[in-house]
Amino acid sequence: SSGQQGSADPLSEYIGENGKIDTSKLTPYKAAEVATVNGRNIIKHNGKPYLYNALHFRYKGLESGLATPIAKKMFEEGMQKIKESGVDTVILYIYWEDMYDGKTYNFDNLKYQYDVAIKNDLKIQINWFGYDNCGYGGFRKWQKMRSKYPALEVDDPDITEEIPDLSKQIFIDEEIEAIQQLCAFINIYDKGRRTVAIQLENEPDNPEGGNGQWLSQFYNVVNLLDKIGQAVHNSPFKIVTRVNVTANGWNQEIEGLDYNERMSFALSKSGIDLLGIGFYDYG
Repeated sequence: SSGQQGSADPLSEYIGENGKIDTSKLTPYKAAEVATVNGRNIIKHNGKPYLYNALHFRYKGLESGLATPIAKKMFEEGMQKIKESGVDTVILYIYWEDMYDGKTYNFDNLKYQYDVAIKNDLKIQINWFGYDNCGYGGFRKWQKMRSKYPALEVDDPDITEEIPDLSKQIFIDEEIEAIQQLCAFINIYDKGRRTVAIQLENEPDNPEGGNGQWLSQFYNVVNLLDKIGQAVHNSPFKIVTRVNVTANGWNQEIEGLDYNERMSFALSKSGIDLLGIGFYDYG
């Protein structure tokens, strides 16, 4: 299953205009799902119970601060150490810009990360970072035209950064396409069907999101997460979806919802399978 390295590009026959994968040529596959066994909800991966034993490894964190050859050396050595430690799954961080520049899709970055994980016989989870990721989301660099990509109207002098109005369909549609392309890439490239889950963006209750204030559109963010989660479930490579929340605002009402109600609201969405809680507070 690691035959990608040194061989012809398996994506080539599926790539069309602007580097997009033609999903109509793919045979859909369900790699992972939440199943009920003996009254308990578990993850099943390729039909077998999956133990959530994963370690995060952010290639962009190396790549952004080091020369590429050094970053790759550290990434490859680190992946080997993950395998040697007995952890069976690596969590790869995939940023929207890693595969799309506003006009063309390019999956070389993803191929490299997958190649290293496959070489070390690791299962894979993905952290997808789009509009909302640990405080560094917001408008993508190609979304300059406000008549096409409207900003949220915010009545708060302390918020000076423009924030995308995620109730607008264009933001939902563009991220759904990106997610569909990501899952199509996995369908073709992950021959061993190693990919288990995807964390969709991050922390809809994070007050730093988008370099501004997400709390004014908690409903919008969760709705977006639901829609892109449904896109994963309906994609050529179906995996388990997850959303992380923080402990921020645990004693506050946000958009009329207390903390437990916000968590229940997120979990009520069909596109969100799992909810992970990070016990830290920005306050």
